[in-house]
Amino acid sequence: MKTYQFMLGLIFASLSFGAFADDHAANIIFGESYNFSTTNPAAVVEAMDTWAASETGKKSLANISLGQYMSNGENEATHQIVVFHQNKEAMNEQIAMNLASSDSQEFLAKFASLTTPVSENLFSFMGGTNKPGVITTSTPVQMLYALEVTDLAAFQKAFAKLLASDAVAAFPGNVSYGEVIANGENPSTHWVSFTTNDAGTMLEANNAMLASSDFQEYAQGADSFRKVNSSSMGMGVKSWLSWSPNN
Repeated sequence: MKTYQFMLGLIFASLSFGAFADDHAANIIFGESYNFSTTNPAAVVEAMDTWAASETGKKSLANISLGQYMSNGENEATHQIVVFHQNKEAMNEQIAMNLASSDSQEFLAKFASLTTPVSENLFSFMGGTNKPGVITTSTPVQMLYALEVTDLAAFQKAFAKLLASDAVAAFPGNVSYGEVIANGENPSTHWVSFTTNDAGTMLEANNAMLASSDFQEYAQGADSFRKVNSSSMGMGVKSWLSWSPNN
């Protein structure tokens, strides 16, 4: 669904991101994310439900998630829509379907009347943990970091080591990372996501991660290959799913 031209501040979604990673390395999953503000979130959900129930929505190839920000600094966005595509072919087919669909055009008009665009982004998944069943709610909480990577090889090597660490194994959720493909003038090049079932678990687990020797080892050299541009915390609201990450 190609809502008017705004996409991602990065990701937050009602999906466990790690499930997308390892088994699909040859089949890159792409995402479009749309940051917006609204004073009527219930009407946004209603509009999305209406589209999902339409003939076009029933044929959708994309997984779509709506989330709300809990804390995002000076960012004016209150919510975010993320559209996941299984691969580039599915993305092309979905875009063509929406362009030819009166259902999608009606949704866009309604959506535009309810929201104000803030930012947009196109991204892909590079890897992460895969802990089936660890996310048991449809409204998970995500801590998201936007990074500006200056040495990709060093970043990937260090982050791969962190992903394989005891600290990440003990994390009560999933950890994922990926590349920012198109982001306007925003200099961020990559993202890192931590997802848990609820806010309390996230805060406790995040503190434990930052205090771990594994993360301290990663952090010691991190300034030489990346800069943290922003962080945000959000919660899933609702998802409309067309495919399973395990397919």
